[in-house]
Formats: sequence, structure tokens, C-alpha cells
Amino acid sequence: MIASPAYPFLCRDTDRHGRLRYRLRRPGCKTVTIKGQFGSAEFAENYRAAVEGIQPTRKIAGKPGSVGALARMYLNSATFAKIGKRHTTLAQVFR
Repeated sequence: MIASPAYPFLCRDTDRHGRLRYRLRRPGCKTVTIKGQFGSAEFAENYRAAVEGIQPTRKIAGKPGSVGALARMYLNSATFAKIGKRHTTLAQVFR
């Protein structure tokens, strides 16, 4: 555990590939992996969001021209918005 008053409940560990990971481990809550380089502004923002319980927005993986990019364009389109709640379960699979 990192003994720092700036980041309480933050744990540092190494995964099986030798990469460092930082996780927020609060009692009674799920463990959240904090993304970004330790000490950076991105890391601080992600830590704050995890402490406040804000869910990070998931991005559809994919480069321009890929199926993921096509799915992202369709799910964000006005056509998909008009379909209604009947098909929103499908949208949750891709988000």
C-alpha cells in the first residue's frame, strides 16, 4: 500500500507481465484500476473520479475504418436515437 495522505486506499502492484498498476481498494467497494502515469494530472483526475464513484466512459475500441468505429458512429447517430428504448440493450453491449 502506498502510505500517502494524498491518495488514501491506493495500492501499487505488479501484474504478471511486470507492469505496475495502481488500484483504489476501499473497504466495502469494488477495486478500481487507476489509469495514467502516477503523479500526472490524468492520474489525479482518474483517482478523484474513482473516489467519487463516477463511472469512466468506455470507448469502443477501433481505428478509423474498423468495425468498432462503425459501431460507434451508428450508436451516436440520430437514426439510432430515433429507434427508442426497445433496442438500447444492444447499445449497452457495444458501449
